[in-house]
Amino acid sequence: MTYDKNVKVKRSCRDGNRHSIPSTSRRSSFRWAAADIVAMVVFSTIVGMSIELGVAGLSISETLRARAIAIPMNLGTGRPYGVFRDRMLSVIGSGQRPRFRKIVADTLSFILFQIPLYATVLLVSGASIAQAAIACLTMSGSFAVSGRPFGLFLDATRRLFRVNGTTEHDRFDSKDTGQMSDPE
Repeated sequence: MTYDKNVKVKRSCRDGNRHSIPSTSRRSSFRWAAADIVAMVVFSTIVGMSIELGVAGLSISETLRARAIAIPMNLGTGRPYGVFRDRMLSVIGSGQRPRFRKIVADTLSFILFQIPLYATVLLVSGASIAQAAIACLTMSGSFAVSGRPFGLFLDATRRLFRVNGTTEHDRFDSKDTGQMSDPE
């Protein structure tokens, strides 16, 4: 760790590029977490209810019960997913074709994060390993389609919560000066 203008910054060199991930203030960290959690709860509720009512044929009461069970999980996984996605965006990088890379990062992030959670829910609910595997393979298609829309929704929610950039990595300008690119 090095210090740059009183901001704790982690620096690493990968492929000759310097990347900064700031140590955020308590208030800023709360806003990042709140934005990520709200995005996960709202998006999952809307998409989940649409699938449950429109595709699966659940009744409104069954859908409301399913959403009531899902919300605590979404509360617990919203921020970890946001961090995971930010890391995936950093790993994939911007390079050539940044829009394509962001689509790939959002899609892979959503699949890689959600499938283990979904499998755990199924196994705890009493599904056999074979049933869980089939369901996970089927849901991976749904997660692949939902990944980029959720990434866009997450970015929009973060802007509503007035957090700088669309990922914590974006909070510092590309010159690695330690200055925030947009004041809080």
